[in-house]
Order: sequence, then C-alpha cells, then structure tokens
Amino acid sequence: MCRLDVSYSAAASTHRTARHRIEQFLDSQDIHDPNLLIAVGEALSNAWLHACCERPGTIKVAVDCLPDRIIVEVSDPGPGFDTAIPYHNSGIPGIYTCGRYLMASCVDHVSYYHNGRWFVCRLVKSLKNLLKIPQNG
Repeated sequence: MCRLDVSYSAAASTHRTARHRIEQFLDSQDIHDPNLLIAVGEALSNAWLHACCERPGTIKVAVDCLPDRIIVEVSDPGPGFDTAIPYHNSGIPGIYTCGRYLMASCVDHVSYYHNGRWFVCRLVKSLKNLLKIPQNG
C-alpha cells in the first residue's frame, strides 16, 4: 500500500500544480489511467470553484493505492451540496451535475460526505478497470 497526502492553497494557480503532483505520484506507482486523472481534475476544480473561489481556503488530497483499487479523496472547507440532487446523462445535464456525471463515468464509484470540517469527494477506481495505456520508455 502507498499513500500521498498533500494540501494546497485554493489559489487558481495551484490547481495545475496539484493535478500534476497527483499524476506524478500515480506514474511512480505505474498507474497510467487518463480517466482517473479526468475525475481527479474535476474533483479539484469543483473544490476550488464551489468552496474556495470567493474565500481563502485549503484543498486537501489523499491518494491511497491498495492492492485492488485506488482511492482519491479531495477535501475542501466548503459546505458541500445536496447529494440527493440527481445527475443524468440525457446529453444536457442539469446545472452543477455535469461534473458529477463526468466523474462517475471515469471511475467505479464516487461518493460525497461531510466530516464536520471538510466536504469530501471520494473517487474509487478498481485496478482491474484501469485503462492500459502504453508508456514511452
């Protein structure tokens, strides 16, 4: 098992740095799945846009590489949202639901919870479902 824990200020300029650091970590574990990175990027964007855009804050990211799956949690200090609001794939998703649909399409499971201080987006990807992308060697 391996783990990455990082925190970033919620400044727009750190979004790319955070995504790149996560990608480097996954590469170091020989995990190369663009769909997982799309979901992570969307979770980071949501944390920045909806929780920290108008107020200073910190975004925390935890990545756990387990024997059978990868778990990524993106946490922000925002209030979160009503997870009962459905998202759909009609081609014209409701406002604020397109990103949720995108993440759900890229990983095996997406869940959300509030732990009292942080709103958390949890992404789970099974290793058996990783896209096999050849790497330049």
